Amino acid sequence: MEGTPLVSGDESSWTDADIQLYFRSTLPLKKRSAIVRNIYQRLKNYIYSSISINLVWNHIQDFFSVRTNNRDLRVLAYNLMERYIYTQKELSLMERYVFFQSIEQNEFHDLAELRLKLKTSNVLTQEGHKVSGIENKICPLLATWFIQAHQLQTKLPEERGPLKEEGLLLLAELFNFSSNLVKFQFYRVPERHALLLINSVVEVCNRTPLTEVVEKTLLLFDALVRYSSVPGSAVNDMVIILCSAFVSTFSYSKLANSVVVNLFQSHISHIVFEVIVDILRNLRTNVNAVRGAVRLMRFFVLHESSIEPMTSFTLSSSIKYTELPLGYHENIDFEILGTVFLYLRNPAICSQLSSVDWRRIFNILTFSSSYLPLELSESKKSINYATAFANLYDRILDVLEIDAFTPSFIFFEENLIRFFYKILPLLKAPILKRLVQYIDVCNLTCPSSSYWTTNLSFLYKVSRTDFLSEQDQANVLKMIQKTCSLLDNHSVPEFYRVFLLPALNNVDNSKDEGLIAPLYNMLFFIHTNHSFIELEDIITLYQQIIHSSNSGNVNVRLATSSLIRLFYFYFDLKSKKGAATLLLTLLSLLSKSSSPKLSRLLCLQLFLRFRRNAQGIYLVEYLHEQAAFSDFGLLDESTPYVYPVSDSFINDILVDKHCWERSPSEIFDEKDESGKVSVFTFPATLLLNVYRDIVLMETEWNMFSCFIAHFPDQLSNRSLFIQSILQIRELVNIFCELISERLALPAAVPEDVRKAHIMIPLLQGALMSFGYLDHFTRAEKDELVNAFLPGLEKRNEVCHICIHALLLCCYEMPVSISKHLPAILTRLSRLITKSDLSVHILEFLSSLARLPDLIANFTDADFRQVFGVSLKYIQHYNVTKDGRPQTDDNVVIKQSYSSYVLALAYSILQVWFLSVRINERKKFVPWILRGLSLAAEGQPLDDLSLVQYDMMQRFCYSNSDIHNQAPSGIDPHMDSQTWIRGNSLFTVNVSKNLNYMQALVRRPSGTTQYTFRNMAYLRSWMLGEDLSSSNDLPSHNGFAPTPSSFLSHFLDPQGISVNGHPILLPDNDSVRRAISVFDRVPVIESLKAGVVYVGYQQTAEADILANTDPSHGFKEFLNGLGVFKELKGSKELYTGGLDREHNIDGEFAYYWRDKVTQLVFHCTTLMPTSFERDPSCTMKKRHIGNDFVNIIFNESGLVYDFDTIPSQFSFVNIVISPEFEPGNSSNESAKFYKVEAQTKYDIDFSLFNSHKVVSLKSLPAVVRDVTLNAAVFSHIYHQGAGDYVSIWTERLRQLKRLRERFLPARLIEEDHDGQMQMKIINGTNFSDFTSYL
Repeated sequence: MEGTPLVSGDESSWTDADIQLYFRSTLPLKKRSAIVRNIYQRLKNYIYSSISINLVWNHIQDFFSVRTNNRDLRVLAYNLMERYIYTQKELSLMERYVFFQSIEQNEFHDLAELRLKLKTSNVLTQEGHKVSGIENKICPLLATWFIQAHQLQTKLPEERGPLKEEGLLLLAELFNFSSNLVKFQFYRVPERHALLLINSVVEVCNRTPLTEVVEKTLLLFDALVRYSSVPGSAVNDMVIILCSAFVSTFSYSKLANSVVVNLFQSHISHIVFEVIVDILRNLRTNVNAVRGAVRLMRFFVLHESSIEPMTSFTLSSSIKYTELPLGYHENIDFEILGTVFLYLRNPAICSQLSSVDWRRIFNILTFSSSYLPLELSESKKSINYATAFANLYDRILDVLEIDAFTPSFIFFEENLIRFFYKILPLLKAPILKRLVQYIDVCNLTCPSSSYWTTNLSFLYKVSRTDFLSEQDQANVLKMIQKTCSLLDNHSVPEFYRVFLLPALNNVDNSKDEGLIAPLYNMLFFIHTNHSFIELEDIITLYQQIIHSSNSGNVNVRLATSSLIRLFYFYFDLKSKKGAATLLLTLLSLLSKSSSPKLSRLLCLQLFLRFRRNAQGIYLVEYLHEQAAFSDFGLLDESTPYVYPVSDSFINDILVDKHCWERSPSEIFDEKDESGKVSVFTFPATLLLNVYRDIVLMETEWNMFSCFIAHFPDQLSNRSLFIQSILQIRELVNIFCELISERLALPAAVPEDVRKAHIMIPLLQGALMSFGYLDHFTRAEKDELVNAFLPGLEKRNEVCHICIHALLLCCYEMPVSISKHLPAILTRLSRLITKSDLSVHILEFLSSLARLPDLIANFTDADFRQVFGVSLKYIQHYNVTKDGRPQTDDNVVIKQSYSSYVLALAYSILQVWFLSVRINERKKFVPWILRGLSLAAEGQPLDDLSLVQYDMMQRFCYSNSDIHNQAPSGIDPHMDSQTWIRGNSLFTVNVSKNLNYMQALVRRPSGTTQYTFRNMAYLRSWMLGEDLSSSNDLPSHNGFAPTPSSFLSHFLDPQGISVNGHPILLPDNDSVRRAISVFDRVPVIESLKAGVVYVGYQQTAEADILANTDPSHGFKEFLNGLGVFKELKGSKELYTGGLDREHNIDGEFAYYWRDKVTQLVFHCTTLMPTSFERDPSCTMKKRHIGNDFVNIIFNESGLVYDFDTIPSQFSFVNIVISPEFEPGNSSNESAKFYKVEAQTKYDIDFSLFNSHKVVSLKSLPAVVRDVTLNAAVFSHIYHQGAGDYVSIWTERLRQLKRLRERFLPARLIEEDHDGQMQMKIINGTNFSDFTSYL
C-alpha cells in the first residue's frame, strides 16, 4: 500500500501512517464510514496513536451535521470515541475538551441519541470522576439535558410503553451522572454553574411527580449535602422539595428523612429552620410542603433522629409554629391534628406541656372538629376527611389523659365537656370509655355535683351511641343506675323530674331496648325503695305508655314487663293488696282487644304459668312444649320476653334473664281455724272468662295459638280451677265444638300451619279436662267421647292423641264409650299397619281386654274385629321385617320396639281368645288359624304362631287351671312311658300295686294331669276279696294294662299317618332330666315391678327408700293395684326375688294375676327398714334397683328426677303425682292424679308418654296395665332386642329340641320331599282341630 493512495480495495489494513497520509474529509462519505468502521473494529486489538484518532475525528465532523442526518454515522462516531477512550490510560485535557465539544455542540434527534451522548459523556469523564478541562461546561450541559429530557418525556403518551420507559431510564442515568459529579468533582464547578444544575433538577422534580424522579432528586440532594456544599440561594427550593417528600407515603420518605437530618447537621441548619418557619407562616408553597414543614416541626420534638435540635427550637415553639397554618387546607389541618395526637401519645411530652400549650392544643382540637360530620358543626370544610378526622379523634382521645387537663384546664371543665358533647355522635368505644371513666372518677353525676343532672343526660346520650360495645354500654348504664342508688328522698324528685321522666318521654319509637330498659329499671327501683311514686301512679304511667300511639314495640314490651316485674315484687313480698291490684291490671290488659298485641301476649305468658298445689299458688319457669308449638310460629326469637331487673343497684347484681318461676305462696289463700283454705282469692273465674273470649273471638293468630298450645298443661292443674267449674265446663264445650268443627276458628290460620297442628292442642285440652270429670254431666261426657272419635280419621299425630284419649275413656267413662266400641274397632283395623300408630292401637286393645264389664256385650263381629287387628299387624310385620342384626343403640331400641309390638299382637290374640265365652270360642279358631297361615306366607310357622295354636287347642273347650300340674318326683311303684306327639309330651304312669293310671299332657301352654282306674278289674277284685282287712288294693296279676296298652285305646284302629306318629322316648336318665327341666319352666308369664313412695319434699334416695308410713292415698292405690298376699310359705306365689322363708323382705306383698300373666309388686313401704343395720336401705334397693319398671307415687310436691334412685336396670318410671284438693284434710286421698312415664330412652310406647290426669278409681287399673306393657318392653330390650321369648315360647322350644333329638331315623328315610319332616319338626300339620272335635 505504501506510495499508493487507498481509494478502494481492502480497508482492513489501515494503519496510523495510512490514516495520516490518506484519510481526508474529501473522501466519499461512504468510504470514510467504512474506514471508520474498520478503525473501530481494529481498536480491539490495535492501538492507534492519538494523532491518528484526532485526525479521523476532525475529518468526520460532518457525520453530526444536519445535512447528513444519518443516525448510523452518528452512532458510529460516538462508538469510535468510546472505544478509543477505553484504549487510553489517560486523555489529555485537549482531547477531553475536543471530544466534549463535539458532544456539546451537536444536536440530538431523540431520546436514544441523547442517551448515547450521555453514555459517551460518562465514558469521557469516567462516570463523573474526571472533568478537568470541561469543568466550566459540564453543569450547564447537564442542566440543559435535564430540561430537554423532561420536555421529551412530557410529550410522550401517559400510558407507560417502551418510549416512556426509555425516557425514565434517561432521567435516571442523568441523575446518576450528576450524583457522581457532585460526589467527586463538584468542587471544580463554579457555584453559578452548580446552582444552574440544581435549579434544573428542582424544576424537573416539580414538574415530573414520578416516584423515580423524586427518589433520584433526593439522592442527588443527599450527595450534595454529604459530599459538597449547598449554595445558599438553592436552600429554599431544596427544603420545599424535602418537605413535600417528607410527607410522602412512598419509599423515598425515609430518604428525605436522611437528607433533612444531614441538613440540620450542616452549617446552614439555621437557614433551613428559617425556611421551614417561613413555609408555615407565609403559606406561599404547595400543600404538601406545608404538611412536611408541620411534620418536620414534630420530627425533632419526638427525637426521631439522633441529632440534637437547636437551642432555639423547643416544644412550645413547635406547637406555636404548628398552629400557624391551621385552616389553610384540610390536608394541613389533618397533619396538624396528627401532630397533636403524636404529642399526646408521648407521656414525656405531655408532662412538659404548659397551660399555653394546652390552650393551643385545645384550639386545634376545637377547630378540627368542624371537619366532623356533625349537625352542630358550623362550617364543614369537606366531607372527604370526615371519617379520617373521626378516626383520628378516636385515637387522640384514646391516648388523651383527662387528668392532664387539670389543673391547667380545671377552670374550663364545662367547656371541655361541651366539646366532647359536640363530637359525641362519632366517638367510638375507646374514647367514650375513657370519657365515661373520667366522669366516673370525678363523680360528676353524683347528686353533690353542681351539674349532676346535666351530666346524667350527657351520660345517657353516650349510652345511646352505636360504637360502644355491649359491655361498655352496660358500664355506662351501671353508672347511671349507681347514681340512682345514691339518691335520697330529697334528690329523688329532682332526678325524676329533670332526668328520668324527660328520658322516658323521649324514647318513643326507639328500637334500642338496651338503652331504654334501664330507665324502666330505675323507675322500678325508685318505686320499690322510695315512697315518692305510689303504685296507682306508676301503674297509670305504664298504662299511658302502653296505650300511647307513639310508643313502639320496645316501649310497649318494657312497660308491660315492668308491670309484670312489679307483680313479682309484691308476690315475693307477700303483699296481697299490691299483687292483687297488679294482677287485675294485667288481666285487664289481656282482656281488652284494644291493648297492643305485644302487651297482651306478655300478659298471656304470665297467666299461663300459674299453677297451684298444697303449698299455694306458684309460677312455672317453662311453658309446656306441645308437639305443634314450633309450627305455630311461636319460636323463642319471636316470643316476647320480660326484661330482667337487678335486685340491688348498689351491689351491682345484674340478672341475665328474667326468671318466671316462683315458689308456692299462700298469698291468695284465706284459711279457717282448722287450717283449711276457705277462700281462694286468685281471679281464676275472671281468667277463665278471658280465656273463653280468646278462644271464641281472638283474631290475632299469635295470641290464639299461644293460648291453645299452652292452656292444656295449665288445665291439667285441677286445684287452680276447681272452684270455677262452670267456666271449665263451658271452655271444654267450646273445645269440643272446635274439634268437631261446629265452631269456626276466630283467627286466620297461616298458610304454613296444617289443620292437624291446630287439632293437637285442642285435643290435648279436651284430654286434660278429664281431671274435672267428677263435675261433668252424662251428656258432657258423651260429648267428650264424640270429640275424640273423628280424630281416628285424621293424620297420624292426631290419631295418636285420640287413641290415648279413648283408652282413658274406657277406664273413666265406660258407659259413654261402650256404644262406640264397634265403630272404634273398625277404624283401628284400618290404621293398624301404620308404624307410628300400631303400638298405641295394640295397647288400646290389650287394656280393653282387661275390662270385662266393658266387653261383656261384645258380639262375634266385635271379637272378629279385635282378632283381625292383631292378625293384620302380624301379617304386615312378616312382610316388612328386617332380620339383619344391628348393634347400634338407636337401632337396638327400634328393634326392641318392633319386637314389643309383635308380642303385643300375639298377646291380644291370647287374652281376647280367653275373653270369649267358652261355648263361642270354637267358631273363632278357623278364622284365627287362617290369619296365621296367611302371615306365614307358605313358610314354616314361627314359634309365636305355634304357641297360639297350642293355646287355642288347650282352651277352646275348657277353662282349666293354667298352673303347672306336673308331679314333683318319680314314683318307683309306677310304670311310666312318655311319647312326644306334635308339640306335646304324653306321659302314662301305671301303678304297680294300685291298678290306677295317670295321664299327663305337657304342652307349651301348660300341663294337665288325669287319673284313670280299670273298673272291670276293680269289680272282680271286690267280689272275690274282703276289703275290710286291707287298705291297699292287690297288685295286678298280669291283667292290668301297661302304659302302651292305655295309649293304644286313643289311637286310630285303622292306623295313623306318619305325620301323627307318636315318638316313644326312652326310659333313661337323660329323658327324665329333660322332662324335669321342662316341668320347672313356669306356665304363666311372671313379671315384677317396683312401687316407691316419695314423701313431702323428699329428694334423697335414702330418705325415699326409708318410708314406712305412707299416705292414705297411696294405701288406697295399692289396694286397687293387686291382692295383699303373705309371702311366707307361699310356694305357688311368684315373688320376683322376695324372700319366702324368713321375712327378710317383709311379710306381705301385693300380687296380681289374670289367666296368662302374674305380676308382683316390690313395695318399699312393706319392706323392713333398719337404720342401724342398713342406713342406706340397700336391702330395699337390691329389689327396686333390679326392677326394669318402677311405679313412683310422688307426694313430694317436686318434680321427680329419673336418676333419683340410680340403677343400671331402671328402664321405665311411672310417676304418679296427686292433684291437690283444696277442701280435703291431710288424711283424705286426692281425687285425681297426674301420671307420666319417664323412660331411659325417648320411646313412644306408653299411654303416659305425655302426662295424663286420671281419677283415683281408675288409677290402679290404668297404671297396672301400663306397667305390664312396660315390663314386657324392658325384657325385650335387655334380651338383646330379638323376638320376645315368652314362657310358652320357651316351653315350645324345649319340646322341639326334645323331639328333634329322638326323631326315628326311619321316618327321615321315608321323607323324600322333606314335607313330612317339616311338619314333624313343627309338631303339627296345623289343621283345624275344631272340625273333628
